[in-house]
Amino acid sequence: ENIVPVWSPDGTQIAYTSPRQSQFNIYVKNASGAGNEETLVQSDSQKILSDWSRDGRYIAFDGLDPAGKTKWDIWVAPLSGDHKPFPYLKTPFNENDGVFSPDGHWMAYDSDQSGAEEVYLSPFPGGGSKWQVSQGGGVQPVWKPDGSALYYVTRDGKLMEVSVKEKGSGVEIGKPQERFQATLADSGPGGRSFAVAPDGKRFLINKAEQS
Repeated sequence: ENIVPVWSPDGTQIAYTSPRQSQFNIYVKNASGAGNEETLVQSDSQKILSDWSRDGRYIAFDGLDPAGKTKWDIWVAPLSGDHKPFPYLKTPFNENDGVFSPDGHWMAYDSDQSGAEEVYLSPFPGGGSKWQVSQGGGVQPVWKPDGSALYYVTRDGKLMEVSVKEKGSGVEIGKPQERFQATLADSGPGGRSFAVAPDGKRFLINKAEQS
């Protein structure tokens, strides 16, 4: 079983998560299917791939704390050198779905630190400061290809868009605007129920039907 595929920035490779040896590790293979797969991240803890940075230097993934103290955390692994992952966000709360901004300066993610899942934004790679993006619940953040906005999914499955503008050392977050009324399907752990075309003009959505 191979799940949560993520394209490399140049479109020549696909990274994915696979539950082998009783653990979810991360692999990469040529998009053409030729050649053998390569192991990117392997450890004794559970992990789910979430993104590949636009400059090709990093992958982000959700990692489950084996001790249970910090639950799900966001980790980053460099794709050069020894590929040794480092924790980007590790708190007593659940953090998931980390995605790099197109310019690589920010990381969007969802967290239940407020008691409900909301989308937040923090600098990368330093972390530290954070800004809340969603209102009334949000998951599955995805960047607009030009970096000017974030999309996310509400609790009732609506697709929202929020403008994001750098302002000094911080960001200015706009008011969430509904893009689609279609009820998006539950994507499950690490997955997403929509994708944005590179031109930013089209969406591919996984719609939940009553049946």
